[in-house]
Amino acid sequence: MIKPGDIVRDRITGFEGVVHCRAEWLFGCVRISVQSTEMKDGAPRPMETFDEPSLEYVGPSNVSGSDEPPPTGGPRNDASRRVDASR
Repeated sequence: MIKPGDIVRDRITGFEGVVHCRAEWLFGCVRISVQSTEMKDGAPRPMETFDEPSLEYVGPSNVSGSDEPPPTGGPRNDASRRVDASR
């Protein structure tokens, strides 16, 4: 299964990029939006949407799209308030 963050290529057009969105519709159609990493006229190319069967998996990208949340620095020890010396 292709998931957000994967790098994919369309078998028909050769369009390659990073998966940004995976939409599963009511009657089984799965559409995937792909953002190219290439620039066109100094701006990012527009995002394209494809049917899942026309895409092939190229590999993982370096974007954080993993199932695990990023580390937050750990639990906070004490949530006590600082004493205000001006009162």
